[in-house]
Amino acid sequence: MRALLILLLGLGACTQERVVYYRPALSTLPGAVSNTPVAGELPGTVALEQVEAKDEIEHADGSRTLVIRSGRQLMRQIWRLLEADERDLFVKEVMSEPLREEFRLRSRDPGEAFDILRARKDDLYKLFRAMPNGEYTPGVIMQKVGDKTYRVEVSGKAASGLRWTGFDMIMERGHWRLGWFG
Repeated sequence: MRALLILLLGLGACTQERVVYYRPALSTLPGAVSNTPVAGELPGTVALEQVEAKDEIEHADGSRTLVIRSGRQLMRQIWRLLEADERDLFVKEVMSEPLREEFRLRSRDPGEAFDILRARKDDLYKLFRAMPNGEYTPGVIMQKVGDKTYRVEVSGKAASGLRWTGFDMIMERGHWRLGWFG
């Protein structure tokens, strides 16, 4: 009886051990080989292949919100909206509040910014070609110029011959917005 009690207490104290997550160091490098298999995923993560990159969120009421988390995405949204001739969405989602306010102070419609960019599309194209990866392009400098305001600027030889050498972007409500070109 005593042996049975010790056996039951001993078995009750044993817990099953399982590996929830294990990834060998440097296993994500190309050509990496390991004898230990990768086990599971970190809790709360989604495999990269399952992530759908969304540049735009459409709400139930039909309104749209643009997702702009980098200067490169800001450039892509500016170009996409110019191509699609979406002036209202440009004013609402791409222009920063200080830029809209500056147009209003000059008694001008903020939508005129869209028209200016459309008229200077060649200059815009040349600038975007000089920095194809936005702030991640080699030779492009991103520097803080104010509160939540950064200037992304082409430097060196790549800047020669450009009318615009960069743009300002302002962080508003978790997304980058256009300050203007310069």
